[in-house]
Amino acid sequence: LGLDGIRYVLESSANLPVDFFVMLPSCVPATALETSGARVTPEDLRLMIGDERIAGVGELMNFPGVYLGLESELAKIQAGKGKNIDGHAPGLRGRLLNAYVLAGVQSDHESTKLAEAREKLRLGMHVLLREGSTERNLATLAPLINSHNAMNCSMATDDKLAGDLVAEGHIDHCVRLAIKKGVPPMAALQIATISTARHYRLRNFGAIAPRYWADFIVFDDLKKLVVRQTYKKGILVAAEGAETAAVHADVGVVYVAVDVEADPAAVSPLVGHGGQFTDRRQVVRLEQTQGIGIAEPIPGKDLGGNGGEWAHGASCGHQAR
Repeated sequence: LGLDGIRYVLESSANLPVDFFVMLPSCVPATALETSGARVTPEDLRLMIGDERIAGVGELMNFPGVYLGLESELAKIQAGKGKNIDGHAPGLRGRLLNAYVLAGVQSDHESTKLAEAREKLRLGMHVLLREGSTERNLATLAPLINSHNAMNCSMATDDKLAGDLVAEGHIDHCVRLAIKKGVPPMAALQIATISTARHYRLRNFGAIAPRYWADFIVFDDLKKLVVRQTYKKGILVAAEGAETAAVHADVGVVYVAVDVEADPAAVSPLVGHGGQFTDRRQVVRLEQTQGIGIAEPIPGKDLGGNGGEWAHGASCGHQAR
């Protein structure tokens, strides 16, 4: 969906009892051989980078293009100047890694070996310790961490399946595993909170102190780290694994186009505002109610074969599937 997809994520997550910050995608498509639903250009990145919930430019996967100085990749880095530039440099070492960092890339989450992560850390990169579903590198990298360099590290879960999130947890699982593998408990907690907030320039996040948002958890064992309570801006939003505050995203409405002749069930958001239809399509009203997506035809909103302009309503709280 390109920029419309990014706007959708920002709008639909705006009123949740959790803060969402977005790294703009730098690899849509990832290569010229890939077919994607949109193309995100450096100009697009410049258009969005000023949003307060945009933390920077996401992982630059074309790392050879970066260290070779390709104009297309350097333009993406330039578009994110003033915010963070995430990297993606699996196995990159030596002079080529130096060139990658020199271009302006500030972090990396692809280290699978201790020596690789140590070299990136020594070159000034922020090292993201990855512990996902398929890539589990935290145990290998844990010996790297001490109380002096924890400020230059974060946790990452690229990527974690929904089932694993339920069974293991998210960043809390990373903290527990890090402590189990010998990382000092306070260092592990700093990595998961203030170190990450400072790296991504999230003002007023990451600590319990004057001027900071009162976002914190309560637990009774420093090593087991079982979260008993969760507070968001001073409000108790969860206790013993259950939600306590009725804080939800506003139920919104989005109008989508359905090809009623081909497949009435194929509900998909129309890309772009003021888009044009060339096939016979029907506008439907899609809304989210108590976790259930509802789509219903709108009388009198049938668009004929000559096309018509799309009427866009408020954003919907969940993606149409």
